[in-house]
Order: sequence, then C-alpha cells, then structure tokens
Amino acid sequence: MSTQICIQDPDFQASISLHEALNSAGKGASFAAGAYAFVSKGGVDLLMGTPSFEAMLGKGPIQFVVGMDAITNEAAVAALKYFQDRHEGLQIFAFMHDKKGSVFHPKVCWFKNDQGGVVVTGSGNLTVGGLRKNREIFSVSQVGAQEINMIEQDWNAWIASNEKNLHSLDSEAVSERARLNNIRRAVFLDDSEVVDIGEEKQLQENLVMNAADDVEDWSFNSNAGFLVAEIPKSGARWKQANFALETFVKFFGGIRNDNSKRLILRAIYDSGEYGSLEDRPCVTVASDNFRVELDAAAGLDYPAEGRPIGVFVRISFRMFAYYLSMPGAPAHEFLREWLEANVAAGRNMRRVISDVENSPEVIEALPLAKLWKR
Repeated sequence: MSTQICIQDPDFQASISLHEALNSAGKGASFAAGAYAFVSKGGVDLLMGTPSFEAMLGKGPIQFVVGMDAITNEAAVAALKYFQDRHEGLQIFAFMHDKKGSVFHPKVCWFKNDQGGVVVTGSGNLTVGGLRKNREIFSVSQVGAQEINMIEQDWNAWIASNEKNLHSLDSEAVSERARLNNIRRAVFLDDSEVVDIGEEKQLQENLVMNAADDVEDWSFNSNAGFLVAEIPKSGARWKQANFALETFVKFFGGIRNDNSKRLILRAIYDSGEYGSLEDRPCVTVASDNFRVELDAAAGLDYPAEGRPIGVFVRISFRMFAYYLSMPGAPAHEFLREWLEANVAAGRNMRRVISDVENSPEVIEALPLAKLWKR
C-alpha cells in the first residue's frame, strides 16, 4: 500500500483539490462506494460530472451513503435523485439516526479496479467547499487486491448492520429532513454542534435560508482576481479559447505537464441565467498554449468585426465564473475601452489580470456583479 497526503488550499500553488483526486482515483474503476456527512447540490454536480464518474455511471455499480444531520437539503436530495433515477447501478441511501450526541460524520470514497483499488479519505464533504473551495487535508491510498477485498467486506457488513438507518431518497422521512435542512446555522458545524431542528428557539438565532440552487457556491469577494481577455478566432473552433503558458500557470492555476488537474467553469449570461458546470482538462499543447473550451461560445459565429471578450473571475483555484461578451452586447464597448486604457499599445491580443478591489468598475458593469459579496 502507498499513501499520499494531499493539501487542498486555494492559496497553495501546488494544491490538489479533493475533486481532482476523486476523478483520478476513479479512472478505470469497476466499483465505487462512499459516505459523506454533508452534501450539497453543487457538490453532487461536481462529482458526477467528473470524467471518471461519468464513465462509471450506468455501467459499474456505485453506492453512496449521505448524512442528513444537517446541510443536506432539498436541492441536494433532488440532485442525488436526478442521477440515481437516470443511471442503473447507482444506489444512494440517506443515513438517518435518532442517537443523541452522535453525528454521522464520514468523508470517504473508495474504488475497486483491476490492480486492487484506491481509497480517498479526509476532511472534505461532498460540497463545493469540501471539493474545491475550503482548506482541507485528505489522503489517497493505493491498495492491493487483498486489501480492497477486506475493505469491501467491512463496508458490506457495515451497510447490513445499519439497515434501519439507511433510507430511500424517496422516503417521506428523508423529504421532511431535507426540508428542515433548508434552514441551517450561518456558522461552521463541528462534531457537537448540529442543529436540532425541533428546537425552535435555537433556530431563531443566527440562521440563514439555503438557496434552492448552488449560486452561493460561486460567490466571490473583493480579493478575487479576474482576467479580461480578447478571444482570438483560432480557426473554425473559436470556442476553444487560447491562452499563453504564463496565463495558464499564474492565473488559471495550471501546472505544466500535469494533466491530472481539472478546470471548473460556469458562465453567467446577460439574462442573469447561469450555465451548467464545465469540467475541462488543464492541458498545454506543443506550442505551450493552453486551450479551454467555453460553452458560452457554443453555436455562436465569430464576429465579422470586433472580438469577443471574456471576463474570468477566480472563485477558487482552477474554478472560475465567467462572462463572454460579444460585439453589440450591453457591456462590450465598456470592456473594449477598458482594455484599451489598460494595455500597452501594440499588443495584438489584449489581456489584463486585475482584482475586484482595484478594478471594481469591471465587475459592476457585468452580470458577474450578482456573485460579488460586498
């Protein structure tokens, strides 16, 4: 057995996210299982959208147990049901118990493959924070066939012993608990501090309403860095935006020759609507350029005059909300003039890296302002 200790830290350049580690661990797996204390819709979408899980869905069996003590709300349960209903072999239980002073608190996922398996365990939950944004530590252990078989036996025995605590996502008890979890404390939870929904007086203090979606996961503050970049035509497939190696490393957080890293994007449009999650590989090509495909450009012709301008705001490392402005769009002329004022003359493809605090006018002019927590 070999074990790697991994650090997830948005401020640590060599960081690896739990999301990336789970994707790598799942490559070639024939079976996956996991248990997580807290789950969010955004976390479900992130995990199920990784290439390795997409490859397993509908093919190999996958079994998950999710906690309902707190946080796992209606949006999270609906996301889990969405994938379970569409993929045969995906089995998800909600863990509900009545033991006072005890919290369902695991954070583990293990995979079985031809060589044995991989076990990923640590502090991160199945939320966008746990998978990408928070500072977490976790381990990735490569194990042999005998070890993975022992893990599988212990897992099955644990599942059998908790039959009364494992509930279908369709059960009324789970639905009721998920509704109650729409309200949670606006503080971090620890082992001893789980909200008792039945105590109304306690709930009046320091509570917030969870949004029905995961927009909060994509919020940023004034310290967030952003890139304003003209997008070149680059042949017929201009939706693959090209960036120089320096931008790839310093802004997007890529690591040259490390193809295990994944870039997560989400577009916001002039209508105020949000796009789906875009999971992209962080790969440089022979020319040392970095190419990233943008869903917001899908189906759009490259303009005959002017250039599309993309604004990418860093939410966490290798995780960005972005806005694509086409010539004629409400903010395009402003962005063009802002680039002209902030880029030295003679530059062919104009690009500027700044941050919200120093250039708030850029964000204020765009739909991205909806995500700014001032």
